[in-house]
Amino acid sequence: MNDYAAAGLQVARRGASLWLTLNRPERLNALSRALLRALDGALDEVGSDPDVRCVVLTGEGSKAFSAGADVKEWMEPKNYQAVREFCNLGQEVFRRIELCPKPVIAAINGVALGGGLELAMACDLRIAVEGARLGQPEVTLGAYPGWQGISRLVRHVGLSRAKELFLLGEPITAERAAEWGLVNQVVPADRLADAAGEMADVLARRGPLALAIGKEVAALTSEIPLAHAKLESLGVALIAMTDDFVEGAAAFREKRLAKFTGR
Repeated sequence: MNDYAAAGLQVARRGASLWLTLNRPERLNALSRALLRALDGALDEVGSDPDVRCVVLTGEGSKAFSAGADVKEWMEPKNYQAVREFCNLGQEVFRRIELCPKPVIAAINGVALGGGLELAMACDLRIAVEGARLGQPEVTLGAYPGWQGISRLVRHVGLSRAKELFLLGEPITAERAAEWGLVNQVVPADRLADAAGEMADVLARRGPLALAIGKEVAALTSEIPLAHAKLESLGVALIAMTDDFVEGAAAFREKRLAKFTGR
């Protein structure tokens, strides 16, 4: 395996499973361009290694799976091209996770917000620790999900609940997420690694061709709505040109409530 440490990704083999750990705890495992590209590279290796039967994706530390896109990189007000390219990069990597021939488990060890939840939703199965918070808070910054979060939310929880998450911008607990079908299991924090490992071991014993084809069929059933997801990156890039986005970025940096004007 290549060394992805500089980009903030730990890669480790555990039996027939490959564990990918987002390792930027000082930034709540925020997703930078470099980290997204590292994930993309790791997926290349997963696809070409027949001995890897399952992937587990988690975050370093106890606070966050991922707090989302690194705001230092994507909150570039008035920079249409940069914002759209960052949105497209995230969409492409998450789509690769969804289409990976090996099952991918998200072991959600803490908050999964914004792009962090979008990343988790691209995985096949999700296990979360008790009390973890999941949500799409982009609207509080004057933006909205740009990594196919709206499309996948609607698919996972239905239109009404999806709107509750991305319009209000308030996170829900892992327990509520499980009730909604957004999370498959909720476990105590000290059981997360074991629970993910046990699920990975079960998947490793299943027929790999059946899993790969089953995943492809499942993806094809939702291909039409996701084909229109590029509209999300277009919309986010256009929003980046607004005064409200400038205000949202400033309020975030200054740790205050934003005062939006609708311009």
